[in-house]
Amino acid sequence: NALGNIYREHDPQLPLNLIFFDDGLSRTLTPGESMALMDFARTHRPKCPGRTAMVGRSDLSYGTFRMAEGLGGDFSDHIQVFRSLEEAKAWIASGESTFGVA
Repeated sequence: NALGNIYREHDPQLPLNLIFFDDGLSRTLTPGESMALMDFARTHRPKCPGRTAMVGRSDLSYGTFRMAEGLGGDFSDHIQVFRSLEEAKAWIASGESTFGVA
């Protein structure tokens, strides 16, 4: 999949910031797809600086992302869920996670 390619081809010396945006307009992710995306981002993300924001504008996608976030443990340093794209961009810009960096 495309996310797998991004992760595999990324230089671990460089920051990797991603925003996944489910606008709820053209096609909303199913709960299963939202859970799978969050799980994949959490388990396959390269060990490098950066943050991943999940944006769910519909109640369903936001709630599913939040549920997946809660089930996955504490990854709040590098993966967070937001209701708006503006909030996600602000969080990405506010700092840099050191996920997996010694």
